[in-house]
Amino acid sequence: MGEKVWLSPQEVADALGFSVKTIQRFCRDGLLPAIKFGKRRWLIDAEKFERLLSGAGK
Repeated sequence: MGEKVWLSPQEVADALGFSVKTIQRFCRDGLLPAIKFGKRRWLIDAEKFERLLSGAGK
């Protein structure tokens, strides 16, 4: 079984063309498959993010 791959808000922001603040807000509001790590750091599940982009996340 492979290890989970996580993306930073910066990586997702670069991929989507949004600001990091917007991606962090999406994480906080539950619009992206993410977990909060520590007080401020968000980690986005790469596999779920790819499925969301492909439309399979519905």
